Amino acid sequence: MLVALSGDIVIGVGKIDKSGYLHHCYVSPDSIGKGVGSALLSVLEDQAVKWKLDEVNLESTATALSFYKSKGYHLIKVSKVFGDMDSFHMKKQI
Repeated sequence: MLVALSGDIVIGVGKIDKSGYLHHCYVSPDSIGKGVGSALLSVLEDQAVKWKLDEVNLESTATALSFYKSKGYHLIKVSKVFGDMDSFHMKKQI
């Protein structure tokens, strides 16, 4: 689990497990576009490499879909969650 801080303010969080599933990579709205998400994701992917994993998997919202695509993640499938909200299963070989 990672926490990104600006001073004593939390501006992002990230978590990956040893199976390569990325549980969280969230950035506060005020910090989007400032490299916080990219930095968090890079550290999480580096941890997956240290664990000798071949890939990272995640579920993305529509909002974050283009971010993950820009980082090399590929769409595997789309599922419906919470009624009509889409969840995008994505994967990246590392």
